Amino acid sequence: MRKIFIIFVLIVILHFSINTEKSEAQWVQCDGPRGGYLSVHALTIKGNSIFMGTDFDGVSLTTNNGASWTQTTLNYKTVWSLATNGNNIFAGTLDGGVYISTDNGISWTQTDLDSYEITSFATLGNNIFAGTFLYGIYKSTNNGLNWTQTSLNNVSVRSLAVSGNNIYAGTGDSGVYLSTDNGTKWTHTSLNNRLVYSILANGNNIFAGTWNYGIYFSSNNGGSWTQTALNNKTVRSLCALGNYVFAGTQDSGVYISSNNGAIWTQTVLNNKGVISLAVSGNTIFAGTDGYGTYFSTNNGTNWTQTVVNRHSVFSLASSGSILFAGVDKYPPGYGGVHISTNNGGNWYQTDFNNENISSIAVSGNKIYAGTFNDPYPSIYCIYISTNNSLSWAQCALTGKNILSLTAFGNNVIAGTQFNGVYLSTNNGNTWTQTGL
Repeated sequence: MRKIFIIFVLIVILHFSINTEKSEAQWVQCDGPRGGYLSVHALTIKGNSIFMGTDFDGVSLTTNNGASWTQTTLNYKTVWSLATNGNNIFAGTLDGGVYISTDNGISWTQTDLDSYEITSFATLGNNIFAGTFLYGIYKSTNNGLNWTQTSLNNVSVRSLAVSGNNIYAGTGDSGVYLSTDNGTKWTHTSLNNRLVYSILANGNNIFAGTWNYGIYFSSNNGGSWTQTALNNKTVRSLCALGNYVFAGTQDSGVYISSNNGAIWTQTVLNNKGVISLAVSGNTIFAGTDGYGTYFSTNNGTNWTQTVVNRHSVFSLASSGSILFAGVDKYPPGYGGVHISTNNGGNWYQTDFNNENISSIAVSGNKIYAGTFNDPYPSIYCIYISTNNSLSWAQCALTGKNILSLTAFGNNVIAGTQFNGVYLSTNNGNTWTQTGL
């Protein structure tokens, strides 16, 4: 039903909003209203390039620290894991195994490990290790062209890390395994009964992020483990920058420790699921569950959401040099009316940010925004602003889904779902239902 409704909305918007001048125009995608519902499962760094693996949208690339992102040709897969080794980039997918790119993501080739869910990667010299769901760990000695299953072959591997010649594998329900001979043999460590989502090797210190039990710490190659002070969270991701260790949690954002986990402090990115972390220089990137990618340049004191074009934009209007965009409210708090003052080069969200905006019209100094209810109850009606969207007041037609708007002079015409067309001749103060 929602898809049908959205298609209908788009048809109405296209019908009433597009100038149909015949021209051979070229289009450039603006960076758009920021955010959008985007789950970032994996991040990896290669020189000045940052790659992110996403739900359904494959791999995207930024070369300017997230100011803009470009989708690579691997654009139709759910990508769980990413890694780089030399000039090669490896992408582990949900159902298509391992893909490899040798040209910075311009093209991708599926390897012969082509049918498993690839959850994690690790590199040790010329060897590439891939953790799989249910089938343990595979190893390649020729840059991913061919893969061989190792002796750890009957568990779900969630995470991999390398420290010196040691390879650590975090599993779905059996804790951590260790190999000291390039994956030929594997030894079960004493952390043997936890789901280990993430592993970090930082010098001689090993951190294991678990489901519901927080983070465990080992300083003797996994010989013994101590639960840290962060002991009641699900930790999906880990990374280190100098002496700082960052932990991305299931629903409480990012925590930081500067003393090997004795004390953890929650950062201001505190209400998102952070499922991937990566470091480039002094910048930390956090991939979230549904909210795209954030970055911090001051050890997590502040975070900025990067630009990813993933919003559903239902309507556009202009007033002089100002552009207005009506945006889907999912995820909550990222919809409403967005505004641009530089021809769409950059956008910022107005305070009207919690509704689905299906239609926008401008007449003089008045901006009209029509909302619709999908699927949860809200006050859907027409809103009006007289100060370039700094503030909004509820206007009229409460309880009706407003699919289209047009305004000229003192007249405003509203197209609704199921209730036809309404007309106002006094700037929206009163409305009359027409014969349509």
